[in-house]
Amino acid sequence: MLNYLLVSLLVVFMAFQEPEKYVVINVVGTVTNKDSKLVLKKGDKILATNKLSFKTIKDKVDVLAPSKGRFTISPSAKYAKDNEFVALVKEMIAPAKSYSMTAVRGDNDVLCKSCVFNFTNPSKNNIEDLRFFFSRGGNMTKGKANDFYIIGKSSYTISDKAFIVNEQNFFCWRFLSGTDTVIQKISSKNNTITLSDALLTRNNAVLAMPADSLVELHYVQTAKNTNMTDKLKDFKRSHLICYMKPIMTSEKQVREDLALIVQNAAPNVAPKELYEKTIIPYVIEVYAQSNKGFANDADIKALLPEAFVSKLK
Repeated sequence: MLNYLLVSLLVVFMAFQEPEKYVVINVVGTVTNKDSKLVLKKGDKILATNKLSFKTIKDKVDVLAPSKGRFTISPSAKYAKDNEFVALVKEMIAPAKSYSMTAVRGDNDVLCKSCVFNFTNPSKNNIEDLRFFFSRGGNMTKGKANDFYIIGKSSYTISDKAFIVNEQNFFCWRFLSGTDTVIQKISSKNNTITLSDALLTRNNAVLAMPADSLVELHYVQTAKNTNMTDKLKDFKRSHLICYMKPIMTSEKQVREDLALIVQNAAPNVAPKELYEKTIIPYVIEVYAQSNKGFANDADIKALLPEAFVSKLK
């Protein structure tokens, strides 16, 4: 009798227990909640029993289960119906990819350790590893480069034995914006350069990227107190390092996304666990399209709420 009563109470408890809600943290394409008839957006909450409609088979949703981590919801061909893909969340949901901390660059990673660069004798230069890194293996002679993902503000330390980086010696981007040739100085500190979407703005106006999305990475030397210019010939000396194809994610977007994850994580999930098992994999998969080596540990932490970062120490 007692066992029967306990089982009955358990059944009643489970029946009234509120199902876990998934928080939407990223949407690719157009996905509609058929129950609410609303297009999903970041911050929305859905249940395992909700029916979702995907416009194409490539559309997907990243969600956070507060106590269980990140999951991905995407359709398969078997859910095709009337030019869309429709199924319950619980039928399509799957654990998101996981990445270890080795997938991000450390604070002490230095580029161009074996490089030699000298303006006066370019034939002696050896900067192939720097070219390979920023062009992602592109072909220098053919003016080609592969996608280079810039996540919010991305920093890169370059060996001071190869390049001097200061007010008179610096790296810059040169590209065609409409009919204008633009040169944008890359900010730096202690031989660490920082790439961000600020390089695509000037006088508070957004600069259009070239049709092929290619920019030139130059290293230039100026005379003392020389103003910035849009003409390489106005610099004392300049050298084309390589071509780049930057894929930007704005700092504002990254901050908002990471804050959403932190705010919706369950209280019993340790900050270190949330950072390594949810935040890092999310950054790599969503912003760097699963390519390792683009995200930097310190850069990611700089985009997280300070109160959260203080708990990681």
